[in-house]
Amino acid sequence: MAKIDLIAFAALDEPLEQKRISLFLDSIFNQTNKNFLLYFLDCGDESFKIRRFPSNFVYIRLNEHLQGKDWAPSYIRNLGSLMGNSPFLCHLNSDNVYAPNFVETIVKNLDENVLVLCQRKNTSFEQFIKISTIEDAYQLAPSLQWHTKACCGDCQALSRELFIKIGGYYGLIENGKCIFPSLRQYYKEDTWLSKLFNREPHLKEIWVTGQTYMVHLFHAEREKIKSWHRRRR
Repeated sequence: MAKIDLIAFAALDEPLEQKRISLFLDSIFNQTNKNFLLYFLDCGDESFKIRRFPSNFVYIRLNEHLQGKDWAPSYIRNLGSLMGNSPFLCHLNSDNVYAPNFVETIVKNLDENVLVLCQRKNTSFEQFIKISTIEDAYQLAPSLQWHTKACCGDCQALSRELFIKIGGYYGLIENGKCIFPSLRQYYKEDTWLSKLFNREPHLKEIWVTGQTYMVHLFHAEREKIKSWHRRRR
C-alpha cells in the first residue's frame, strides 16, 4: 500500500493548460520517493492526452460525478480524498511544479495529528519554460517571488482518517459521501483547514522550510487581464 495519496485536479480544455499540467505531472513522476498514488481528477470537457501512465498514477474523468454541475474545488478535493486508502493524503495544485524531494520531505514530517504545509515561489509559465530542466528552476528559485502563505491546494498533507473525521473541507463529507457545496464554499477553502487546526489544541501545523519545494506557474497574459479588470472596478 502506498504511504500517501496525492490529489490534484484541473479543467484541461485549453492547450495552454495542457502544457502547464504536463510540467506539473513531470515534476511528480520524477519524485525521489515514489511510494505514493497520484489521483488526478480531470474536470474538463475534453480528455487530457497523457504521455505516460506510471503504475502510481490514477487518471479519473469527473463528468459522471459532477452530473452537469459546475465543478467546485472543495467538492473535488473531498471527492479525491475518498478514492484511495493510504494512511495519509496531500492536496496539490496542478499549476505548480514540485521539487524532486517534495514527497520525501512531506512524508518525513507527517503524523496522526499534524497538518504539513509548504511555502512556494511564484514565476510565470512563460519564464519557466525557457529553463531547460526543473532542477535549473530550483537553482533560480531563490530569486523568485515568495508567496508567504501557500494556498490549500499547493500542499496540505494530513492523516486521511483525520481529514474524513473532521468532514473534509467545510464538513461536506458525511457518512462516506460528498455533499455539493453552497456557492460561498466554492473557492474559499484556502485557509479553512489551517483555521480548524489553529482552533484545536491537540492538532499541530508544521511549515516545511529550508529550500523551495514548489514553484507556482501563473500565466503572465492572464494576470495582465485580471489586473486590468481589477483597476476598472
